[in-house]
Amino acid sequence: MIKITIDSIELECEEGETVLEIARKNNIQIPSICYLSECSPTLACKMCMVEIDGKRTYSCNAKAKDGMNILSNTEEIIKDRTAIMQTYCVNHPLECGVCDKSGECELQDFTLYTKVPTQEYGLKESDKRGYRFAQSTYDPNLCIMCERCATTCKDNIGYSNLKAGKAKLFTPEDYKESMPKDPYSVWSKRQKGLIEFVGTSECKDCGECISACPVGAMTYTGFTYTSNAWELEKIPSACTHCPSGCFISYNMKINNAERHLIYRVQNDYHYNPICGAGRFSYDTSFYATAMPEVIDIALERLQKATSLHIGSDVTNEEAYLFSKIATRLNVPLFNTEAFRLKKVLDSIESSHFASFADFKTATSFISINSLFKYVNPSIKFRINNNLKLKKTTKLLSFAPFIDKHLATLGKGVKQVVSNLEDTLSILLALCNENGLQYANKEALQTLSFEGFGELPLEELKLEPKGILLLGDHSLASLDDKALSFMGYLLNLLCAKLDLKVMISTLGSNTLGVANLCDLTKESEVKKDYVVGLRASGDYEFKSLALRSLDKEPNLEAIFPLPFSTQVDGSFTNVEHRVLRLNPGSYYEDSTLKEGIYLDTIANAFDIKCDSLSDLTSKLHTLNKAYKDLDYKDFKLEITKSGEDVRGYFLDHKSVDSINLEVDITLPEKKAFNALLLNPKEQFNIQTKYSAILQTKAGVYISPEFAAKLELKEGKEVVFNMQVDTQKLSFKTKVYIDYDLEGEIFLVSPLIDGIESIFKPSLLATLALEQDMSIKEQKLEEVQA
Repeated sequence: MIKITIDSIELECEEGETVLEIARKNNIQIPSICYLSECSPTLACKMCMVEIDGKRTYSCNAKAKDGMNILSNTEEIIKDRTAIMQTYCVNHPLECGVCDKSGECELQDFTLYTKVPTQEYGLKESDKRGYRFAQSTYDPNLCIMCERCATTCKDNIGYSNLKAGKAKLFTPEDYKESMPKDPYSVWSKRQKGLIEFVGTSECKDCGECISACPVGAMTYTGFTYTSNAWELEKIPSACTHCPSGCFISYNMKINNAERHLIYRVQNDYHYNPICGAGRFSYDTSFYATAMPEVIDIALERLQKATSLHIGSDVTNEEAYLFSKIATRLNVPLFNTEAFRLKKVLDSIESSHFASFADFKTATSFISINSLFKYVNPSIKFRINNNLKLKKTTKLLSFAPFIDKHLATLGKGVKQVVSNLEDTLSILLALCNENGLQYANKEALQTLSFEGFGELPLEELKLEPKGILLLGDHSLASLDDKALSFMGYLLNLLCAKLDLKVMISTLGSNTLGVANLCDLTKESEVKKDYVVGLRASGDYEFKSLALRSLDKEPNLEAIFPLPFSTQVDGSFTNVEHRVLRLNPGSYYEDSTLKEGIYLDTIANAFDIKCDSLSDLTSKLHTLNKAYKDLDYKDFKLEITKSGEDVRGYFLDHKSVDSINLEVDITLPEKKAFNALLLNPKEQFNIQTKYSAILQTKAGVYISPEFAAKLELKEGKEVVFNMQVDTQKLSFKTKVYIDYDLEGEIFLVSPLIDGIESIFKPSLLATLALEQDMSIKEQKLEEVQA
């Protein structure tokens, strides 16, 4: 640690940190409009000017050195900042009353902060024409050329779709001699530039550029003129589309029909970029009923159950409830994904679990069939940010296909085509190349992965502080012994090489289910009558998207549930952090009556609660890693310094010694041309039935494969699969994934009934039905 002084305040910091970041961490305001924390500085606004040891410089780009004396508010600096704000206001349209950004506009804020007294400058208006792309509308008349949109696209999202381009506009040449240098350069740049869309990759459903824009230049097309910012109630919560649990803020108000609706979703654009699913899928509404008879039906069905099937998208409190009900009814509880995950995690010391804070300093990332870009986009954003800023970090990705986008993230990216069944053999190869001794090495080292192609084996030698990434696709083909051995190898790699591991699942709360429920292996479960909680069963507790219904649901077979955006509770994210959920909209039926929820079922089983969130403090009774903490006492914010203080990390105990079975049999490799995998931005029924999201559920193929098959985007086709003597068919639309390479079908799990074709494997061999005149067969009929 070193010491520096800012405005007579002595501070301790790390050498090499920027002065602006140090100031922000210590609640010292140095104004800045263009700088995004933890991104590359652009020096576009020059508002963060300071004097360091008597010399003028910019705090966003100045690295701290021991003994520095920094002044941020000298008379000359204040004068120049005021002049910069004056130039920003030249010809800026005076339409604050109808601007989407009014009330939270940084141009308004800093004009007041600098106390701009008058407007001394003027310039002929230029003809600036806006445009739209993806979910965004760009108005260059409001743009101040801070370049934050381009910066976040490149340094966070990983697509360089935006850049500051040149424009033939009227420039302030007459003021060159009379204005201070910094204000003139800012004004001149703004007049000579416009933000251009230059992307060669498809841009859909992101919106981070909208979030990062400090003014009303980049706006969400669907929000325009729907509400003033000050009319919206902002409700902090966590996104549950994937297990990252990104910080989000639901912006809600009552509409003209007296319904409580989400009007938009915001995020912390400095420290927690989010994907389009988290930002735009809020428009999906869910069926609710206030009819008390559904409770009696549900209780009767539960008494009839021979087993309970719990889904991976339940809240922690829902998992607690069904765990207790399973005990009361003396029936098994099963979830295959959580059961597999538990087998692996039981062999790993908790100190080896990676947090997102570890991503900032990681020296390498090894992804083994984690498919993180699709399964957990937040992981991709953080890897990209590290690669962009550190430049020396390596990413080695093993996956069933080549992703052209990953190759653009940095020079240190290497990709190897592997099968899902190769996960364990890849881990053995890492152990071998790093000289690690492991159980039964003499016999098992022959199973090591060998399909590295042109990749030099030196790339497998890992430096300390690297992160191993795996996911559900990594585990799906392994039996119990192999899963435990995988955990053993991961623990060994982490302990000996100073690495961390993160396992990202398809379900948002698979980790919570694995930790809170005493699960039985699915093959050992009696399935005479299955009751499912956010999972399949003969009777199901599940959310029903209104757009999916063409008639009233059969309440004899279904207990309608609110979606996770409508409940108060918690879930356990990929960092092993317990996060609080706040409802962003009310769970109401068509008459605005409150919909019946699981608290009624809990009380019927003598599990007393007024709301299911009353069970949050009881989670520790199922697993001592959870805290005895009331729902209302959870922290919900990310601090100004970027520290995520939400919720708490699980307090895992040390791993007990395990009875390791080393007679491991690797799964047989299967020929396949199709992989069960959702496209980007598609995770669940909320995203599937969102009218706002541009990305749809279906089958995705590469542009080259589409040309070979003579398929156009959005074409409806039939696929066949031969299972023994039976031909299974399904009909869906085909879309283009412009990042995809090779001849492979990526099949969304959200296609109705598709799990019947892929179960138990995530791989399949599909044939495209060329004769489109064949009679459509529904999967339910085929299975029958």
